[in-house]
Order: sequence, then structure tokens, then C-alpha cells
Amino acid sequence: MGDLRVGIVDVSSGESPVDRLTALCIGAETLSLAVGYLFLEGLAPLLPQLKKLSRIQLLIGNVVNRLTEEQIQEEQQLNRVGEPEEMFARGLRDERDRAALETALNLRRTIEAMPRTKENRAVIIDVATLIAGGVMQVRLLTSRRLHAKAACVSYPVNHERFPGAAIIGSSNLTLAAGRIGKKEHGRWSADLDVQVEGPENLAFLNDWFDAHWSEAQDFQKELFEELGQAWPLRTTVR
Repeated sequence: MGDLRVGIVDVSSGESPVDRLTALCIGAETLSLAVGYLFLEGLAPLLPQLKKLSRIQLLIGNVVNRLTEEQIQEEQQLNRVGEPEEMFARGLRDERDRAALETALNLRRTIEAMPRTKENRAVIIDVATLIAGGVMQVRLLTSRRLHAKAACVSYPVNHERFPGAAIIGSSNLTLAAGRIGKKEHGRWSADLDVQVEGPENLAFLNDWFDAHWSEAQDFQKELFEELGQAWPLRTTVR
């Protein structure tokens, strides 16, 4: 199986878990991906294969800097303009709503800060298309911190790797491609990941993912709206 053998993915040696996951997605049916925070640029190398999948479950956490109370109030004021008071009152009623708003606002800032290249424009448009087509489902885990990073791939019965494979470890698999498997300040990042196979291992990982997926709240509408307001859909990249 060459580079796709079960074993260690040592980022400190220059190997990229994103490249490994991209290879694992060839011929796959579904992907369940859990990350602490969504870095859209990191999906770029995966997209050619993601667009061939029948289902993608993206579970993200709210591991971002907490917004200040002033920022929250500012956003509330913006949302209040032109809306009846009773509709606005349905807004931030509890911590789950607040966490969802924080994540959406931070995603907005992240998207606006992305370099305005054709590659990044394609990433945003492709992700929006996957959501609109019902292929990608997105949920946000707000009840606890999502620190684990995991990617579970399933295959059709005629695939040599049936029923599936997975990568788990410390690497955020959606980090910008240039930040994974690259030297920072003269050193390789010290992340370490493991490729996992075998029906029992995969069953455990899928059960783990499903349990957290059920606990999380829908977030694809919010993500889709942020993508729709992003610069790639407002401007033309030359």
C-alpha cells in the first residue's frame, strides 16, 4: 500500500496529513471530519476529491478568541436595524446562540482576511456549492471544547479498503495547506497523526463521531450565509 500504509503520519519529517487524507478520499463515498476550528484555505487540496463524495459531515468547534462584549453588542445593533423587536428578541437567548454568533463572526473575519486569489475564491465557491447541493452538512459543537481532530472515510463494498480508514491526531486537517508540513521559524511543526484501519477501530471512531454529531447544533445555514457575503461572490479576482 506504499504511503497509504496503516501507521504514523509524522509532520515533523515533512509529511502532510492533508496529503494522506486526500489520497484516502480517492474512491471514497463519505467523509466525517471533526476539527477544532474551520480554516477554509486548508480544504483547497481536498476539494477535487470532496466534490466526488456523496456525503460530507463537517463537525467544528468554537475554538477561537472570545469576542468582546462590545463586539457582541455591535452585532446585535446591526441585526436590530429594520427588524421588529420581537424578532430580534429571538437572538442570543443562551450560550449556544452566543457561541454560534461568535463562530460566524470569526469565520467572517477569517474569510475577509484570506488572500484574494483565484484559488481561495474557488474554495469558497466550491464549499458553498457543496452545502447548497446537500452534500456537505455542518454542525457546531458548543456544549464542550472540541479538541480532537479526526477524519473518517468510508468506501463502497467493492473498494480494496472497505469499509474505511481514518486519520486521528493533533493536526487540524483544515489548516491552511502552507502551514501543514512546512517549516516555521526553521523547524517543522511537532504534530503527530495516526492512520487507522480495521472494522473494530472504525466502528469505535464512527460511534464517537456520531455521538458528538448528535450533540452538536446545525451550523450549515450560518456558514452558507457567511460564504454568500464573502468577497469572492462580491468581486471578481483578476
